[in-house]
Amino acid sequence: MPKKRSWSITILAILLFLEAIPLLTAGLIQLYVVYLFFENQLPQFWIASITMSIFFIPLGCLAIIASVGFIKLWANAWINAMFVQGMIILSLLTAHLREEMGLIDYSMLAFAIFIVAYLNYNEVHAPFLPSYHLEDQSHEDLESPKVYDGEIA
Repeated sequence: MPKKRSWSITILAILLFLEAIPLLTAGLIQLYVVYLFFENQLPQFWIASITMSIFFIPLGCLAIIASVGFIKLWANAWINAMFVQGMIILSLLTAHLREEMGLIDYSMLAFAIFIVAYLNYNEVHAPFLPSYHLEDQSHEDLESPKVYDGEIA
């Protein structure tokens, strides 16, 4: 029997896709700023911008992959989504420690924390567990191997 996608998984896929948009936008804007002002900027500025782009663009792509994975119920979609949220929270907490946070950063941090809580909702998490495939089998069916005269049958 194929797995059925619940409405909460569909909502989460949409939220992950909406989260990927600012990640990709921030990364692409940083690359564009480096391209426009490369000759007039200090090397520290464009190295920092390229580093941010190298961080945000793959993270946004991974969020899109996780979003598609939630629609298709891929086995690793939950892990990808949780990794994206962890990296977002880590980067924003690092920015907070450096006192470089703005209102949009706080809202993105709150959104990432909400997504983590939503990812741990049982209806969302259960279809991505390995034991979900054994839903029709009871524990009595999973017997230990029988041993006859020292040999496993």
